[in-house]
Amino acid sequence: MTDFNRPRLVTLQETGSEATGYITIAEESSGLPFMPAAIEWLYTFPEFAADARPETTEHDTLLACLTGSVGIQVNNVNQPAANFTLNTPAQGLLLPKGTTYSLVAPPGAIVLKLLAS
Repeated sequence: MTDFNRPRLVTLQETGSEATGYITIAEESSGLPFMPAAIEWLYTFPEFAADARPETTEHDTLLACLTGSVGIQVNNVNQPAANFTLNTPAQGLLLPKGTTYSLVAPPGAIVLKLLAS
């Protein structure tokens, strides 16, 4: 169902203003190449700790940082290592199924994960 084969940053549709607040939408028409089947959020990170458990995605995944700033290191076989930073809810990182990554986040950061079926 995906049309991507490497991790890449995407800009998500954002609506609003500083006076009224913002809403960010992640849907197929805004660049998300899959319909989410599950939603997870990660929070309460130890102080600037790297996720000690590199994770390999079992589904196509979108990561977005809702609060704070997170670093994501991607280490896939047969691809050069890549580092990404997410620090706005209007940007996400698309990870194809089978991508191995680690998170580095400060306390207070909240990371949203949208998973494809």
